[in-house]
Amino acid sequence: MPYCLAPLNNSFSVNGICGQKSIPNSKLILCQFHYDLLVKSKKENPLKSFPPNKICLICKTKNNTNYYKHGVCSHCITNTEASHLNISILLKMFSNSPNLYKLCDIKIKKLLKKFILELDDTLPNNFQLIICKNYIKIIDEYSYPLRIIEFDKEDYFTFSFYKRDGNLTFV
Repeated sequence: MPYCLAPLNNSFSVNGICGQKSIPNSKLILCQFHYDLLVKSKKENPLKSFPPNKICLICKTKNNTNYYKHGVCSHCITNTEASHLNISILLKMFSNSPNLYKLCDIKIKKLLKKFILELDDTLPNNFQLIICKNYIKIIDEYSYPLRIIEFDKEDYFTFSFYKRDGNLTFV
């Protein structure tokens, strides 16, 4: 019977691998513990939230004693909003503090770009964002403006999506 090949970095490992007896008649050469860990673990859904983290993914604030429950501190986004992220929450946060976009983790930037691509799939994959207090300008790699997202903070934070075809028009 083969032995588990899962990598371990502790004093109980044998040559950097687990070394426990593997599950018989299994295609994966893993012990029961590592098999359960791999197969039965819940997959994180980055469309709703991020896993716990000691460093806030937005403002990079470090928490030495606890983890931020959804990877984001409560100064950036409330816990209820962080558990179900959507484009409105991200746009609201970045419009209130435009400089946070420069600080935030690449995961947050990719999530925002993914939400924007869901709104308009004609955008190129390598578009960039310029975030200001009242709007976000979407530009291509040559700094040509493609779209503008304007915020209306008076109307419970709604946003309008404009397309650049000579003149900016509502989409």
